Amino acid sequence: MLRFLSLAVLVLGVFSAEAAHGAGKRNPPAAPSNLAATGVSSSQINVTWMDVANETGFRIQRGPSATGPWTVVAITSAGVTAWADTGITPSTTCYYGVCAYNSKGSSCYSGPVSATTLAGTSCTYAISPGSCSFAAGGGSSSVSVSGCTTTWSVTGCPSWITIQSGGTGPMTVSVSALANTATTTRSATLTVAGSAFTVSQAAASAPTAPVNDPLANATTESGTPVTVTGSNVGGTKEAGEPAIAGNCGGASVWWSWTAPSAGTATISTAGSSFDTLLGVFTGSSVSALTLVAQNDDAGGGPTTSLVTFNAVSGTTYKIAVDGYNGAQGNINLSVSLTASAPPPSCTFALSSTSASFSAASGGGSVNVIATPAGCTGSWGATANATWLHTSSSGNGSGTASYTVDANGSTSSRSGTLTIAGTTFTVTQAGTTPCTYSLSASSGSCVASGGSGSANTRPRRTEMNQGVRTGGARVVSLRKPTTQQRKEK
Repeated sequence: MLRFLSLAVLVLGVFSAEAAHGAGKRNPPAAPSNLAATGVSSSQINVTWMDVANETGFRIQRGPSATGPWTVVAITSAGVTAWADTGITPSTTCYYGVCAYNSKGSSCYSGPVSATTLAGTSCTYAISPGSCSFAAGGGSSSVSVSGCTTTWSVTGCPSWITIQSGGTGPMTVSVSALANTATTTRSATLTVAGSAFTVSQAAASAPTAPVNDPLANATTESGTPVTVTGSNVGGTKEAGEPAIAGNCGGASVWWSWTAPSAGTATISTAGSSFDTLLGVFTGSSVSALTLVAQNDDAGGGPTTSLVTFNAVSGTTYKIAVDGYNGAQGNINLSVSLTASAPPPSCTFALSSTSASFSAASGGGSVNVIATPAGCTGSWGATANATWLHTSSSGNGSGTASYTVDANGSTSSRSGTLTIAGTTFTVTQAGTTPCTYSLSASSGSCVASGGSGSANTRPRRTEMNQGVRTGGARVVSLRKPTTQQRKEK
């Protein structure tokens, strides 16, 4: 009865049979007889032989042809007359030889004999469904594999699709897709158990442009410090919008900030999630912007931005944040201001503290002296009399002007101007009175009556209504008539 060895011990190398010869002291076993090989399945060949006496065991060698090369593939114990060669591929021809051995030596190899494994059974898998689709947000689905019981695999799977790499026999496997952040659709064709399986996915919706995408809708900020967050995802670049730091950008958003005082302003995009561009401008439209400061990568990180500039109190600055080569993401924007030292306070003095005028109208001025030099404190001037006039004002050193009306009274008068907090006194003389004389001191008339005249003449050229012109008195004289009547 044949006995089969199920477990083979493999030994590498080609075994050379030892010839049974010597000086009569050695007695190796004879070679096995009736060696045969038979293919029994698509993966197994059985090898059999006739037992011999005096062996310790048998060596089995195998080769791809009748001439080798040979490899010892199994060693059996004594009395074994069959061996099963398994794990061979279908329709494969193998050649075998068997020798017996003991402590005295080995016999020659019997054979070779050959056999061919049976042809493999045809097996075709089927999958269902042949495709699946996902929304832009991703999701999961499944595909069923049916048919054979052999192993199968999945190939051609991109990184955005997850599916197991293969299996054995019929089964249902899960298929999932990551979210599609692109605004275009995508698809891939996988090979599942030898069949094409198509996965498609919808495009993501185009992002809505931020409210402050155009300069006209710049988000208004005031005061300091300012810390805001935002995004330029979906942002665009307006026609005529200037490049920032030499890069074209392509997804700018805008803020508007008014400096509350003069000082050094610092603006940064540190903490933003993408490579930013930062520009600061003055102006109210894209076509009328004046660059104040700009930067690409100086914001405390490898891709964020920072600028500093001298801010003018009350000036509105337009701040643009864009992405390098159109990059998009979340924005952190901070604005800080280190106020300039205030100018020194002013102490005011006048170059003189009084002035005198004649009765005629006139005017004058006085210098306002501010210390220390360079101070810019403001000052003004007021009068305490209706005939004294001024509207002067200024910052720092300057000149205060004033005027006086003509004095129609014979009495002198005095008034004061308060200029930069200092009193300036103005005095004006009164008008000199006029005296008159007649051209004749008496007259006579006939008995029947009549008329006559006498001229009046001023004794001085200064008259009641005189005004100064070129240093001379110009007078207007009413010339009354004097009529004397003498009755007879």
